[in-house]
Amino acid sequence: MCLTGAHSVFVLSKKRKVPEKKQRIVLPFHKDIDILDAEGLENLGLYRGMDCIHGHSIRNIKDKWCYHCAHRISVNSCGFDINYIDSEYKIRFLEFLKHVDVKGTNECWPCDIKSKRMTFPSYRSESSKAFSENLMVAKIMYTAAWGDIGSLRLTRKKDVCTVDNCVNPLHWECVLNIDVAPKTIHPLVYELDFAKIKHYGILKQQKKVEDYRLAQFKKHIIHPSLLMQG
Repeated sequence: MCLTGAHSVFVLSKKRKVPEKKQRIVLPFHKDIDILDAEGLENLGLYRGMDCIHGHSIRNIKDKWCYHCAHRISVNSCGFDINYIDSEYKIRFLEFLKHVDVKGTNECWPCDIKSKRMTFPSYRSESSKAFSENLMVAKIMYTAAWGDIGSLRLTRKKDVCTVDNCVNPLHWECVLNIDVAPKTIHPLVYELDFAKIKHYGILKQQKKVEDYRLAQFKKHIIHPSLLMQG
């Protein structure tokens, strides 16, 4: 990604050079991004679209990835709490989890959906009558654990993944991921807690979901001070 000039535009190049020392790449973050109007977002190559699984709405115009999710991926944060997933996605994700054998962080997570696809909401859903699209199962888990990458392509890490229909989010990557995956998936909560669901509703109403989520992740990432800096 690059930022250029007074009106910076977020652009993903198809080929990203890997630094010799494999330094961690952090996506620049604008702390006032959520208050920009449509014109301000467009100047950055962004727009407000379909809410992602984590309740964000700012997306990249070209590849449709979620801005806040992309930033989270770039700081190497992987994990989810089902109770803090947006209500439009929660029921479908719970249904999806019934087909997944969640194992250890370093193990493959087999999914028993033979077609390797399942109907699930995506950025295309805002123009879909069924409010869902036929997504690759690995991308569904990746979206929940890492974030919404829009139309970007996922690649399986064949050197660590041995099960054909594995959905372990640490066994998949896109151009936003850094070279070294985190050692843990945190949080990893897939049991409903109605107190948390209520809390999520309050946070969303107050538009503080991202502040809460980032606060929870700070101790699990490499550069926590960069999360809320411009």
